[in-house]
Amino acid sequence: MTFAADSLLFVVTYDEQTYFVEKEKLNEFSFLDRPVAESGLYLIPKHEFSINTFDFKVVAAKDTDEQFDYLYPECFGMIAVSDTKKSIAYLYFNDIDLDYISENATKGTMSEFVNDYFEYNW
Repeated sequence: MTFAADSLLFVVTYDEQTYFVEKEKLNEFSFLDRPVAESGLYLIPKHEFSINTFDFKVVAAKDTDEQFDYLYPECFGMIAVSDTKKSIAYLYFNDIDLDYISENATKGTMSEFVNDYFEYNW
């Protein structure tokens, strides 16, 4: 039996003034402040990383039951911004069978993960 991963990507490109207003609103989100590891495996090997002009951050799980909670690495979100392109990308990933993204901090990067699961010309 084969299991599928689901990924959603929404990229918005703005005029310069609107971009910086919308980028400022991202401060309302909570982001991870470190990689997530468990039992020697990296569930989220990098909490911040870049691909070309886009700077990515992994969204932190909520602490309350009021809103959707993430379960790393099976289900989580990321937000990426590009000052050069005046774009904000919202990414969501879901695969209940994914146990970890990397066996160590240098093998299986988040950039590779994004390029494998999200088809976009970053």
